[in-house]
Amino acid sequence: GGSNESVPAALTNSPLSPIGFDDFMVKAPPSATGEAAISDQLPFDVSGHASAQSVVAKDLLQRLSADVALHADGRRNAETWVLIGLSDEQVQTHAFGGGGAESLSSVFQRLDVLERRLKNLAEQDRELALATLDRVVMDANQLPPVEGSPAARSERVQFQLRRAARQYS
Repeated sequence: GGSNESVPAALTNSPLSPIGFDDFMVKAPPSATGEAAISDQLPFDVSGHASAQSVVAKDLLQRLSADVALHADGRRNAETWVLIGLSDEQVQTHAFGGGGAESLSSVFQRLDVLERRLKNLAEQDRELALATLDRVVMDANQLPPVEGSPAARSERVQFQLRRAARQYS
């Protein structure tokens, strides 16, 4: 077996953390994203229907109401991230000629830096995967010693020889 110490923590916890997204993203309230408010009420009321009077139907409607309210609350309180300089309001300003060319140029520069960082991280991940692959294959093919009959040991040696000759994997 090997050690996970050589694997960067970013690959196991937050794979994109080396990018430094704080340089590119800001939290925005849901109202800044242009998303319409989500109702916490069911979009229909069938509680007066004869089929909705059973205990099961009432429980189902109560559960649906609770789920809709929970979903709406979650969306209202969700952290929304937007690219710096590209909130819905800023995009509208740029689209209609506001904000100036300098402002838009800084957004493009920031996006170029983000693209370079993402490409660099992808290359680092590729190099790590290639460097780790041989070790993973070796560990996966590690066979414990065979105890027992001479026939079992002979079978094991034959398997190892075929594998070494790439005739069996």
